[in-house]
Amino acid sequence: MKSPYCAVLAAILLLLATSPGQAQVLESGGRPATSVWAAEYDYGDATAADPQFDNEEIWPHLTGREYFLDTAWPKPERTLAWAQPGTSGGRGAPLDALDPANWVNVETGEPATSLPDRNTDVILPASDEYYEVNWGFLGPERESPALRVRHVTIGANAHFWILDAVIRGNVWVQREGHFNVDVTLNLIGPDHTFYRNDNTGGSPSAVGSRDKSYLCQYLMFNKAEPDVSVEFLGMFHSGDEFQMVTSMMITAGHS
Repeated sequence: MKSPYCAVLAAILLLLATSPGQAQVLESGGRPATSVWAAEYDYGDATAADPQFDNEEIWPHLTGREYFLDTAWPKPERTLAWAQPGTSGGRGAPLDALDPANWVNVETGEPATSLPDRNTDVILPASDEYYEVNWGFLGPERESPALRVRHVTIGANAHFWILDAVIRGNVWVQREGHFNVDVTLNLIGPDHTFYRNDNTGGSPSAVGSRDKSYLCQYLMFNKAEPDVSVEFLGMFHSGDEFQMVTSMMITAGHS
């Protein structure tokens, strides 16, 4: 038997689908219209941990009323970046994504001695060459753990593929990057956050690497308090369902 919440969600989706302005939401052929966030930006050194909100060139659509603007983040315990941008890592690849030595500590420049944890910020740097960091592989001897981190930044031509993820900070998928959770993406924590995708919207039926607006199969909101928000900037879709345990989900204008 389906949960009674399914009926409530269906009613909400129907209301959204029949709201004024629906003609502007879909392009011909039923594809989502392009978000205003899907544009070319000179990101410089801006990341999900250091968004540089005062830079209007990379944040041209802020209203000043966003909840996440008021969140003050302390310095992370660590910031780990993929050590070889342009070279893929995962099962059968030259590098193993679950080997800490293939991640570099940005603060020290030294190879990491342990994998990212909930107090770690993670960066997949931009590259001229496409590469995939595959955190989600299944094998006969081990199953990869869920990625549990604070902030995530994905640069151009980087594809972060994960089985499950638990994120308590911001996520910024910069133009031509891709963040793809195969099963469940959990958004948690006591702070207002944003999830920004600077790619164009793809077909709602497309999944995985074929569409950079695809997030995950199950998207779960479980913030610490009902009035804590996640604001989505850009185009996103899940393969199956959204589950709202407690929190506010906000869709930014023109997203």
